[in-house]
Order: sequence, then C-alpha cells, then structure tokens
Amino acid sequence: MEDPYDHLDADYEEFLRKEKPVKKKVQTIKDIQRKKERGQTNEEFYEWVSSQEPDFEQATIVVQRPNGEVTTYYSQNGSLPLLGMLDIAKQQVLDDMRS
Repeated sequence: MEDPYDHLDADYEEFLRKEKPVKKKVQTIKDIQRKKERGQTNEEFYEWVSSQEPDFEQATIVVQRPNGEVTTYYSQNGSLPLLGMLDIAKQQVLDDMRS
C-alpha cells in the first residue's frame, strides 16, 4: 500500500502523524478532492501553518477562490515591510519551482 504522506515534506508529515485527530466534521466534495489532489484540505493547511509559526509580527494570506478571483489578507495596514515580504515570498516560490 502506498504511503499517503509520501509526497509531503518531512515537517508537515511529522505534524500530520503526531497531531490530534481533527474535530469530526462533514467534509464537502471539494475537501475530499483537495485532499486527494494536494494531500491536505485547506483547514489542515491552515492548522499546519499555525503550528509552525505560532508567534509572528506580520502575516499575509493570498487565496484564489473557485471563481478565479484572488484576494489578499494581511495583518498590518499596507506597510512597506509587507511589500518586502511579498517580494521575498515570490522569490521563494520561484526558487522552489527551479529545484
């Protein structure tokens, strides 16, 4: 049988294996599809990020809705450090794509 955590990075795999079971809830078809395609639901992803970074100065979240619309949420009121964080995030994604 194939390991369902095989494609995940080691930190996230360890988090999934050690974490208490998520509260029972009704999963939607979209949640099941996301879990199958990406190995995690949106809720599991947010829980993992929160466990990795419980203390932070600033945060930004960029989401793409099912209709294709992109929305950005951030913890500060439009500061220059936030723009710098977004530039760094862009570079990190590009670096990940190259490796």
